[in-house]
Amino acid sequence: AQQSGTTLTWTNAPATLTDEGAQAFGGFYEPGAALDPITLTVTTAEAIDPPKPGNGNNGGGNGQDKDGDPTVSIVGGTSVDQGGELVARGSGFAAGTEVTATVYSEPVVIGSQTVGGDGGVEFTWTVPSDFPAGEHTLELATGGTTAEVEFTVNEVNSNLAGLGGNLQTESTDGTITCTTEYVEGTDGTPSLSWGVRSSFVSYVEGGIANGEISTANGASRSGSGFSWGSGSGSLDESGQGTLSFPGSVHFTGHDGILQTTLSNPRVEVTDASSGVLIVDVQSQDMEGNDLSASGVTFANLSFSSWAQDGGTAQATLTGAGAEAFAGFYSAGESLDSLTVSVSGATEGQTVEVCYDADGNRVNPDGTPYTGGALASTGMDDAGISGLIGLAAALGLLGAVLVASRARRTIHS
Repeated sequence: AQQSGTTLTWTNAPATLTDEGAQAFGGFYEPGAALDPITLTVTTAEAIDPPKPGNGNNGGGNGQDKDGDPTVSIVGGTSVDQGGELVARGSGFAAGTEVTATVYSEPVVIGSQTVGGDGGVEFTWTVPSDFPAGEHTLELATGGTTAEVEFTVNEVNSNLAGLGGNLQTESTDGTITCTTEYVEGTDGTPSLSWGVRSSFVSYVEGGIANGEISTANGASRSGSGFSWGSGSGSLDESGQGTLSFPGSVHFTGHDGILQTTLSNPRVEVTDASSGVLIVDVQSQDMEGNDLSASGVTFANLSFSSWAQDGGTAQATLTGAGAEAFAGFYSAGESLDSLTVSVSGATEGQTVEVCYDADGNRVNPDGTPYTGGALASTGMDDAGISGLIGLAAALGLLGAVLVASRARRTIHS
């Protein structure tokens, strides 16, 4: 606060939401959330002494400095790692007042507490793993009174996070040990585009049937055909397998006499050039007889091209498909061709993983590895040091032989 005669001004004072404030806000924000800073000017009847800012003294004795101001200290020293825990204790504050803890330079509000009868408060803060390294200031503020203390955030090497973050970042000798690891491939997401039979679609929506076509469960109209939703399933290295789709398409016409629903299509690929289309059918003939069935082998497929990322096939109606289709078409008649696409799939691959004598992951030539963080090994620093010691005991020649063998494996 700044004093000028009978005017006392607070500029950009930190504001933190209270429990009552959070309720008044309708639950949009949690208690302790930072609000915009407040600037306030108060005119008094007579001139008053302005409150003195905290001097950052780590304090002792009765918790106040020699001028009687509150103090704050960092428990365990003024240095903390990224991702570590910082504990700050304040003392000398007026009992019953609310103290807010804020970290600068970019303001981060840790929280607020009500001062107890002993005038003390304690805040615990977990430093974010990406919090900027370097010098920072912790401020405890209540009204116009503040206490500050500086502290240092130490940078932690992200490549060592899974190993405790305490290993050396440079190798003490030139030993590089390499092994090979196989990384499994991932299945892609299949999609199916199939128009059923364009002449049937035209008939249903034409002037004779005066019908309608609707889609559900992820299916949609796509140009003159239909997309049948995001599929599931996988294909082996030869392209064989079954891909399933959740969509359904409903045809109705002739004032409800025509009712046909095709749903849950499955494309079963038996070899590089052939397969079958299986669907669930809800249908009735023109006399109202129920023809519904699940898992109907609806069409035979002949692929003009097929691979792990899909292909296009001609579709021919089967006898079971013709019956489920209410007899509109005969077995052997052509349906619309269908296209299956598989996107996002990755192939399995063998990769070379190398470490230096200090346990740091590196490239095969010893340069720093930048391809991503290490997976957690579940081993503490002592265990890692033991392994490193064992590797050193085996000698440089053994390590070179291991690295050479690993490189021959991956290159072959």
